[in-house]
This record gives sequence, C-alpha cells and structure tokens, in this order.
Amino acid sequence: MRKIGSFGSTTQKVLLLLLAGPALVLAYSPNRQRRVLKELVTEWENIEKRALYNAIRKLYESKLVDMKDNSDGTVTIILTKNGKAKALTYDINNVEIPHMAKWDRK
Repeated sequence: MRKIGSFGSTTQKVLLLLLAGPALVLAYSPNRQRRVLKELVTEWENIEKRALYNAIRKLYESKLVDMKDNSDGTVTIILTKNGKAKALTYDINNVEIPHMAKWDRK
C-alpha cells in the first residue's frame, strides 16, 4: 500500500479537479466561477487518459475517493473526507511534472 503523501502530479491534479465542485459553490462572484471553470477545463484537457485511470485507481486504493455505480452504467467518483483534506494541501500552481532524461513522445 502506498503512503498517502507519495502521489504523482497527475494524481494531485485529479484530487484538485474533484475539489473544483465545492470551489465553484464557494466562489462568491461570477468572475471567480468563470476562472475556476477555465482552469478546470485546461487541467482536464492536459491529463492523459491512461494516467487518469491509474491516478483514480490509486486514489481509490488509498481511500481518498469512493466510487458509486449508477443505474445507467456510469460511475460517480466521490471525494472522501480524507481526500478533501489531502486535496487542500496541494498548491496547483506549484505542481510540477519532473523532467525526463529521455523524451518518450508523450
């Protein structure tokens, strides 16, 4: 089992993206809501599908998210109390992807 603090940048972004819902509710002006939505869309488009799948799996194994099966065959991912606390510890502006020694064309 992984330590909670040992997540990569994609997993950190997923936690922050899941926290964006409450951030929209708490945004007190339409300008802030637009800014949150703009950043949300930008970050969502930058995540690779396979990395997203792995990040969500790791979050589920660490009990930071919970999954609920819906009657229409979709799955809802719910941020747990521990997941919310962990997401609040990350600073999205300082999340960095480490440079690779050799480019893998991704």
